[in-house]
Amino acid sequence: MQSCRQAYPEIHVNLQPSNEPFIIEAVKEGSLDIGIILDALFTDPELHSEILREEELVIVAHPTHKFKDLNEVQVHHLDNESLIITEEGCTYRAMLLKALKFSQVNYTLSYEFGNIEAIKQCVVYGLGVALLPRMVVTEEMMKGQLIAVPFQHPDCKFYTQLIYSKKKWKSKAFLGFLERIGPPNYQNQ
Repeated sequence: MQSCRQAYPEIHVNLQPSNEPFIIEAVKEGSLDIGIILDALFTDPELHSEILREEELVIVAHPTHKFKDLNEVQVHHLDNESLIITEEGCTYRAMLLKALKFSQVNYTLSYEFGNIEAIKQCVVYGLGVALLPRMVVTEEMMKGQLIAVPFQHPDCKFYTQLIYSKKKWKSKAFLGFLERIGPPNYQNQ
């Protein structure tokens, strides 16, 4: 980011965290130049989508939770669990709830937050388990506050992806920014 600032001092970066539907719509209507989303492989005829990396989704729990003895969590393991979930519009939340419903697993939705830090704190206090990307819980795992067990399900393939409009004009600064944060070859798009 710093090299981009030096090369293009006129560029203005404004980070706006939001849920995926908002980000996609904002990129389509042009109020955001670039969006970064976490989703299954994303395609849209109006947008370019580039995979930045695959994200492992894990069930996080208190270190004394029974999941500590598992190598992976499957949907049936969540039977009678207290779940702490992300807000409506989160793609991996939708995948989890669909999988639970399809498998007829009984669970309790204990808490729902639009803030990952709040979810992690609830799990640290033993108030339930949550499905989160591994990358957001590495610090708590290292401190021994949480355990993270891979969630295994056929629909659980999620990627951090960069999206931007196919129609919008791309300045030299915009292309330079893309080159620094994403895969190469943006000049040809």
